[in-house]
Amino acid sequence: MKRNLTLMLCISFLQSFVFYGPIATLYRQSRGIGINEIFIIEAIFLVTVLLFEIPWGVLADKIGYKKTLAAANLVFLLSKLVFFISDSFLMFSLERVLLAIAVSGLSGCDSALIYESLGQRNAQKFFGRYYSLGALGFVAASVTGSWMAAYSYDLTVILTIFFYLLAAILTLFLTEPVHEQKEAEGFIRRFRECLVVLKAKRFLVYIAILSGILGVIGQAMVFLNQLQFHRAGINVVHFGMIIAALELMRMAASKTHILTQRLGERFVLVGATLAVGVFYLILSYTDSPFPTIAAMAVILSCLAILQPLIQDILNRSIRSNRATLLSIFSWMGSVMGILLNPIVGHLSDVSVRMVFASLGILAVFTAIGFFIPKLSEN
Repeated sequence: MKRNLTLMLCISFLQSFVFYGPIATLYRQSRGIGINEIFIIEAIFLVTVLLFEIPWGVLADKIGYKKTLAAANLVFLLSKLVFFISDSFLMFSLERVLLAIAVSGLSGCDSALIYESLGQRNAQKFFGRYYSLGALGFVAASVTGSWMAAYSYDLTVILTIFFYLLAAILTLFLTEPVHEQKEAEGFIRRFRECLVVLKAKRFLVYIAILSGILGVIGQAMVFLNQLQFHRAGINVVHFGMIIAALELMRMAASKTHILTQRLGERFVLVGATLAVGVFYLILSYTDSPFPTIAAMAVILSCLAILQPLIQDILNRSIRSNRATLLSIFSWMGSVMGILLNPIVGHLSDVSVRMVFASLGILAVFTAIGFFIPKLSEN
């Protein structure tokens, strides 16, 4: 299964090259979409993810990971094509619906195929490398895309489409893990089997919910970093390079397995989450450039370290219906996002200090929460 692992690394790398990322909002505005409409479209995206997340997981366990990934990546590519031709609210909504369908199809299925192909060996190490390559590609695309955008917004989208086409083609060369090719079962039966597993291993539900909270805490940084830069007196001309440099902190994910081997999983899980909380609290008090950038670097590094560890914990406790269960966990994370994001948005309108302090406190309580469950069960 070594070929699967190599291909998945390449696919992750190629799909991180979103050249229009630095000007995504400007691109939409140039096509006649306002800010309020963008947020409405994002709400449509989240609802679509919730609707398709679990059915995709069931389908993956039924027809196989390779076919599911191929179908999802084809829809992913189609969403980029629609993005390029969109010039109205309806078309941009269609693009986000297609993207949501693709993302919910890939979610869980990619890590399930990786875990089965690894044979449960060195999962944290590989997941770390997997996420790190994605961060590296995004940084390269952001720097290149910013330069290309000065000449043409359309060019950034066209080049992104080309990279996603290559990723979709590579998906066709994946090999289905033999022991996952099982007799087809109905949706209801498979879902009931998953509920039995969740009832027996409630710690998985707990870990998934806490992971969803961490996802909200991490995503908030994407939307709030520029507000903090402005509060810290950083010139807007430096935003792009700082964001690109901070994105490199996500490559810390490649060191997760080393930390867990030396310090233990629970220590890393609790310690990294607690560090996120502490440095969010520091952000809430500082208005100076260097402490701001340093705090953000620590937060992003710790979140990157946590991602492969949590994926390993969830995967190794699953014996069957892996994609379905991982999709259920991802669905739980999406629910946490829908519940918490409006609160984060409201606090952001009130005060940047307040939202950072609130996220810091939430992260501290999440760290405490990781003391409660067992990290694995036989």
